[in-house]
Amino acid sequence: MAPSPPAATAPESAPDALDRPETVLEVRGLGQRYGAHQVLDDIDFTLRRGELLATVGPNGAGKTTLFNCVTGVSRPRTGSVSVVGRDVTGLRPSAIVRAGVARTFQHLALFETLTVRDNLLLGRRHAMRTGSLATTLRPLRARREEAANRAVVAALIERYGLREVADRTVETLPHGVGKVVELARAVAMEPAVLLLDEPVAGLNPEESAEFAGHLRALREERPELAILLIEHDMPLVLTLADRLLVLNFGREVATGSPEQIRQDPRVIDAYLGRRSAE
Repeated sequence: MAPSPPAATAPESAPDALDRPETVLEVRGLGQRYGAHQVLDDIDFTLRRGELLATVGPNGAGKTTLFNCVTGVSRPRTGSVSVVGRDVTGLRPSAIVRAGVARTFQHLALFETLTVRDNLLLGRRHAMRTGSLATTLRPLRARREEAANRAVVAALIERYGLREVADRTVETLPHGVGKVVELARAVAMEPAVLLLDEPVAGLNPEESAEFAGHLRALREERPELAILLIEHDMPLVLTLADRLLVLNFGREVATGSPEQIRQDPRVIDAYLGRRSAE
């Protein structure tokens, strides 16, 4: 069994948007193995500022494992992950968040007994400069920071149409609303890279269309944001993505524009099928 790479030193907070390099996520030679099963094999790609790259493929292709390796949930056996020019390979998830990565999950990962507002406020924690000691020593600064974070959250509640449910606990919300809350919490983190793992899974067509509208608006409002998307809804993917990365059995099948992917015979055979491609 190959040894796990050593944990790197935690990076500083992500730089401001204007200081970020054009490539904000770089994955080189990424590999992951569980026992004898090679889940990812030598995956290479880059994600640029303002780009939406969709990762697609059949179940078991390695898509969620890729997300887990990028976000620190799982430490890759081989290869590297860089965020805004910093090597974050092997860091804890909290350190990768501070480096500029936010994520949603296929199954909602919200604090169900907390309100929508409090869930969004937790998304602001990484941006706080005052810890418990600083709160005691510099209460005015702490109050100002808290007020600023609450203002950001209030704006997001309005932006995502959550005013009526802002003070309800998440456990009382419909699934579709919970998906929007999770997106809003990720946006509250002001990331350089946003990873969305099957964001419209379990949604009805109306909810899916609404969520797609949120993504289009987000790209207009934050043109510097890079988005990495996993989604099985191919009509949605083909209308949203700038490029697609197709995986199968942990390996890259093809990378290209939606039109290139739609016509690639390898992708048709491995994933789309003739009728879907047509």
